[in-house]
Amino acid sequence: MKQPIFTASQFTPTKHSSAEDKARFANHFVRFVEQDFKPTLFPNWFYTRLSCCFSHIAHFSREGFYGTWFAGDCQRRDFLRRALRHPCHGSPEFTYCDVERELKRWIATSGRLAQFDAKIAASVELSERAELARLKAKYKEAA
Repeated sequence: MKQPIFTASQFTPTKHSSAEDKARFANHFVRFVEQDFKPTLFPNWFYTRLSCCFSHIAHFSREGFYGTWFAGDCQRRDFLRRALRHPCHGSPEFTYCDVERELKRWIATSGRLAQFDAKIAASVELSERAELARLKAKYKEAA
């Protein structure tokens, strides 16, 4: 992400977060996803906010949340799918529902889900072909 995608003018401030805070979070979310969920891009401030979005709940720790949602391709894909299914309840004066809506639009158009689906399918195929070769070799010897 070269230029920020989101600006403060797109968001409504809350009692505890400015519109600038919301834009910072949304832009960091995009950077985090585009950088393949790098642990170095998962600071405490981001975890704290993200764990309150898309119907997530805080885990016992930042590391626990990261391990649950970002440890592998299947988890990352499931995280993005969950975000897309989230109904974004609330009022933007009190919640980050306006940010969630914009991030859902971004996820839907980013192509990241299709990339994960293709990567996971390729990994499954590679694993299954290796198993097939192993079984062929095993039962060829037995025949």
